Amino acid sequence: MGRAKVISLSADEPISPQRVFRVAGKLASGGVVMLPTDTIYGFSASVRATAGIKRIREIKGWETNRPFLLLAPSLGFVLESGCRSDRNLVSVMRKFWPGKVTFILWGGEGLPAHLHSADDKVAVRVPESDFLLAVLEELQEFVVSTSANKSDQPPINDPEMLKDAFGKEVDLIVDMGSMEMRSASTLVDITTPEPTLIRQGAFPFGLIETYIHGGGR
Repeated sequence: MGRAKVISLSADEPISPQRVFRVAGKLASGGVVMLPTDTIYGFSASVRATAGIKRIREIKGWETNRPFLLLAPSLGFVLESGCRSDRNLVSVMRKFWPGKVTFILWGGEGLPAHLHSADDKVAVRVPESDFLLAVLEELQEFVVSTSANKSDQPPINDPEMLKDAFGKEVDLIVDMGSMEMRSASTLVDITTPEPTLIRQGAFPFGLIETYIHGGGR
């Protein structure tokens, strides 16, 4: 394939509907897009894009059964898909989404079974990026996401390095400048009565602990 098309954005500029439609259209048509999030850059594809998801696995050098993080436009969208937390922890999602925290939930019937883990769970996040939320709202679909790197290598968050490394392997790159100083999202399991920290990242897990211990359920 040829080199990926590039859309250059500034985090400070107003959201362009044309650019939102272009990115959502590429995802809807089964393409693989390099997207900036509110945390780091990532490979993305629609959950319905079987070929696109396969391409991401091949780019990453992943085994076929390794799960993805899923991005969603809203908490309501997540709940309507059938994904669920422990019944006492829905308020935690309502409190901290959109945000830099990914919650592990029980997978819903609205998601392809191959995206569930072996124990029927999924990792889902509603991001804090206005541009990305606009794309997700336009698409009205979950989008798989994973850091921009080969397996067992550190994520690449410099757009020029991303273009050099993956410009011939993806269909579209959205360049929003360097994200070198950012971290991946924090990963928290809320399928049990007490939230469990799986990976500390950009979001302080202590905020969730404080909320829970303060009666926020």
